[in-house]
Amino acid sequence: MEIINIYGDNRYDKHTKVREGCRGIVVKDREILLVYEVLSDQWFLPGGGLEAQESMEECCARELAEETGCVVNPLYHYLTINEYYEEWLFVSRYFICELIGETYHRLTRREAEAGLEPRWIPLEEAISIFSRHQEHAHNEMKRGAYLREYRALSAYLNAGKGLYELAMKHIYGDGVEEDNELAVKLLTLAHDMGHVEASYNPGFSKT
Repeated sequence: MEIINIYGDNRYDKHTKVREGCRGIVVKDREILLVYEVLSDQWFLPGGGLEAQESMEECCARELAEETGCVVNPLYHYLTINEYYEEWLFVSRYFICELIGETYHRLTRREAEAGLEPRWIPLEEAISIFSRHQEHAHNEMKRGAYLREYRALSAYLNAGKGLYELAMKHIYGDGVEEDNELAVKLLTLAHDMGHVEASYNPGFSKT
């Protein structure tokens, strides 16, 4: 699991407040699930804040269901991004997720008023959108969010090895519970991301 630190120019010497959240990466047929805020003309990876007594995986699944109507199974925590702005530390944990169903999405009043919509767009287009974060230097909140999502998607492109290694651990019970079904899901994701070794593992099944 990779850790990335982002330091805003306006950060204080020491943070006094912390906000934790989780975001999900859902890719299907080379398209990625994003949310788009019509009012601000802004894209995000879906996710949100961690609630009391909630695990990281539960937070990720709940937030994606509420914002997008997609039911997901968070499979792999591949990245944590720590952002330092003013007195705040914002901690975002990113999960590669399996899409398993649909439900009604439930937006907050603020999200509904902002026109938050789930959208599938090509992965390459999403990376291109977020890569232009410096174009929003006049809007520090938007610039920072786009920088964060760009770093997250850049890390995602290199996460195949981590998926493969986690799958091997579940196959052989190396520090984790043996789970061949989960291992095959992880190997499938690693294969789809171009990790060649995943295709030659005897436990791999590509449907």
